Amino acid sequence: MFKIKIKSKKRNRKKLKNSIEMAKKIIEDNQNISIESIEHPIYRVIHIFALSIQSDLLQHVITTREYDIPHSSSLFFPKYDLLKKHNIQLKIYDGVDTTNKVTIDFNRDIVFSLPWSTGRFRGALQNLNRENWSYDPLNHRAEYLEPFKIGVITNGFHSSSLGILNRKGSMPAQVIDMSSLFESIETDGIYYYNKKTKKKISKVSYFEEAVIFEIGRLINSKK
Repeated sequence: MFKIKIKSKKRNRKKLKNSIEMAKKIIEDNQNISIESIEHPIYRVIHIFALSIQSDLLQHVITTREYDIPHSSSLFFPKYDLLKKHNIQLKIYDGVDTTNKVTIDFNRDIVFSLPWSTGRFRGALQNLNRENWSYDPLNHRAEYLEPFKIGVITNGFHSSSLGILNRKGSMPAQVIDMSSLFESIETDGIYYYNKKTKKKISKVSYFEEAVIFEIGRLINSKK
């Protein structure tokens, strides 16, 4: 069992290394396209990995009992209490410009949602083909994570899942620039590490999350 775990960790580290090498080549091959444009092929690579996470988040509400479903998720960075333990400041919400918003399009963008009630999710699925999704400013809220260009629903999880599954609809989202995380955090595909002390902070939630995080670092370095 111990040998299997070691092999699995080595495999993930190699997969991460290969992914970053591929990302570098894609950026080098497309220097005529702005790295900040959603049309840049590097964001298609991010989508490949993000789709796996998006699917798992929606599967979780189907495969888990009602009271075992997590009501919150920390993607792309360790939980706040662990950051605090390592003296890492979570700067991404400091001085956020509340007027800096974009429109996320469910047909174009990757958007994560975390439904937490099996009953409400079943109800949402029953209406899947009965109605077009429409934005409700009193219920729906979202963040748009840069430099990954990924949307995350922060309120209206169940009804937003309709738009995600049907790939129809759009809504405004608050832009959150996560670039400051690259100063203090790095990952090898298995753990997040304190970049300065090299100490482990926590396991990553998904291998795909680690790939997206390090591609984000690469994108940020090219801006």
